[in-house]
Amino acid sequence: MNTEDKSTGSIFSIMEPVEENISGSDRRKLWISIERDYKIAGRRNRRLKFLFRTVAASVGVAAAIVAGVFVHNEFASGGAQGGFGPQLVAGYSPESCPEIRIILPEDSLEVGGNAEICYDEDSLRIISDGRILSLGINGRNEIHKLSVPYGKTARLNLADGTRLHLNAGSMVAFKAGMPGKNRTLYLNGEAYLDVARDENRPFEVITDRMNVSVLGTSFDVEAYAGEESHHVVLVSGRVSVSGDRVNGEYLMRPDQRLSLGRSGDVDVKTVDPEDYVCWTSNFMKFKRSDIADVLRRLARHYNAEFSCDETVKGLSITGNMDISGDCEDALENLSIVSGISYRKEKDGVYAITMGKRQ
Repeated sequence: MNTEDKSTGSIFSIMEPVEENISGSDRRKLWISIERDYKIAGRRNRRLKFLFRTVAASVGVAAAIVAGVFVHNEFASGGAQGGFGPQLVAGYSPESCPEIRIILPEDSLEVGGNAEICYDEDSLRIISDGRILSLGINGRNEIHKLSVPYGKTARLNLADGTRLHLNAGSMVAFKAGMPGKNRTLYLNGEAYLDVARDENRPFEVITDRMNVSVLGTSFDVEAYAGEESHHVVLVSGRVSVSGDRVNGEYLMRPDQRLSLGRSGDVDVKTVDPEDYVCWTSNFMKFKRSDIADVLRRLARHYNAEFSCDETVKGLSITGNMDISGDCEDALENLSIVSGISYRKEKDGVYAITMGKRQ
């Protein structure tokens, strides 16, 4: 038996205990994945080394299958969706799945907890709830998506070194290896980005209203589809904002916040960026904010619903709020600074009024 045959025999030995714990259909999916990556390894002239990496990743996938993490479903996306463009994140509904999902061309992974997803040239690692899952990717141009439902956040490290923190109710689409002259990411929702500097390859965040282009900087983009305004807050470096709905190009400086309305009206103000990026540290800051806006942000963060009576309409809120606890902790803090009270009607649904706790 040659070296490759011995290696193949070893692979079957490794897989035997794994196969005992998964269903027949999942077993077939597992071996199809191994065969696919084995062929790719051959094209790269790293057959044996990559083959064992593939099997190791596949064992991790099998473990995920046993744990109910690996999912094949209608969210799998590929070239059939019209290529790499804004349609990949358009129409995202955070209510459609209660878990964080990495959506691959043929599969999707459902990730528990507030996950961190890390990419390099030919693989990705998923760190969630103290567990690490490693998977191979088929090429730098492979299109991946990450969706984050209401009530959760996620961290994403791209192959070029750029780091993202995605807020609740968000989706991004990107190419796994971030190849090409321009690094492009499509966003529906909110993300804080620390972009790895590359003078020769600009980084572009595209939403349904604007394009934000940078070389290397830190900034926040809030662009939830359907909301009245989209915003960019610049922490460091420089960014340019343009787009079909933007009249011209806006060059932003640190400590500026640009707001873009539905009709294309643009407003740029000097702000303290910490007021707008503190959500990445589990805080929210409010300065004379309407309670409707406060509750809207809390609803997204906690995947909750709030109903208000006439007594609280127009109420202005100022203060800092710790959002590391549960929803009722946040409501208790809000009641202290505002005088509101709340009543839990059912899980995740609250009635808000003025006065003593009901």
